Amino acid sequence: MLATVTVADWASIAVAGATLVLAVFTAASVAQARRAADAAVQEAAATLQLAGEAARDRQLTWQPWLVKSGGQALPMEHTYVEQGIQIMNVGAGPALALSYVSRDESDLWCYLDPIDMGAGGRVGPSNTRGGGNLPPEVFTADGERIRSVLLCSDVFGNRYRFALRGEWSPPDVWRIDDSDKPAWVDWRP
Repeated sequence: MLATVTVADWASIAVAGATLVLAVFTAASVAQARRAADAAVQEAAATLQLAGEAARDRQLTWQPWLVKSGGQALPMEHTYVEQGIQIMNVGAGPALALSYVSRDESDLWCYLDPIDMGAGGRVGPSNTRGGGNLPPEVFTADGERIRSVLLCSDVFGNRYRFALRGEWSPPDVWRIDDSDKPAWVDWRP
């Protein structure tokens, strides 16, 4: 027997077909939205990386870079100070609260009162003072005892310790967003 198809049956078939077409388009839209979301996540990660690189570049641009030249050790009230030295800032940024600290073999030490030195600045310590209460961490770098250090900050609040050894070496840097803080960071003469 041949079945009769009614108008209601044709309407149901039409609705089912339309639903199938909508399901296909919805699946395609979901796939396209997923690709767009993945691209947005990748773009956000690249933007964060660029922002980090820009911040690091800005810090490097404004970083002080201190060097010392000349000098000989001369006695000064139970300790010594290196007379005739010149401290120069060859970096592009100012060295804020710059202190020169020097010690002798008996751990007596002297220092230069903190000063601010602009980029290209030069100073010869003349108003040095003797001191006590010296934390050994200030004069220890890479397990080695050092004789003189320059301590300063930059415009971002980062702290620098330039260990003045016989040979040139880069500074120890503590960045304000670092969680581990060495003892020399908070020490002031």
